[in-house]
Amino acid sequence: MSSKSPFPLFDCDNHIYEPPEALLRHLPEKYKKIMTYVEVDGRTKLAFYGEVSEYIPNPTFEVVAAPGCHAEFYRGNNPEGKPFREFNVVEKGKAEYQYKTPERVQMMEEHGIVGALVFPSLANVIEGHMDHAPDFATL
Repeated sequence: MSSKSPFPLFDCDNHIYEPPEALLRHLPEKYKKIMTYVEVDGRTKLAFYGEVSEYIPNPTFEVVAAPGCHAEFYRGNNPEGKPFREFNVVEKGKAEYQYKTPERVQMMEEHGIVGALVFPSLANVIEGHMDHAPDFATL
């Protein structure tokens, strides 16, 4: 999905697809066994306390939903009542979806985005599984 606005944009909900080690590299020793990557039927998944999470079905982001593919769903343009997942258009993860790559900066410039609040995508999964341990979620 490509668009160019006639005025500068500030994106307040911009996300990055962080590499798997981003969540694990700096964890204190006491938390290292809580969250792990596991293989399930040949696919990499995140597990918390040994329980596999399906919140982010592909935490490696090797393939991702194409930008804008959910727009019609969120606009209420769904006369057939399709489930959200059927709006997915899958593509291979790209460098512009990663943090601080020249490709990302170029993509933002092409869309007229002059600034952004950038959120890590994998952090979303932590909140749901670690809400009972706020000290873990604030590391």
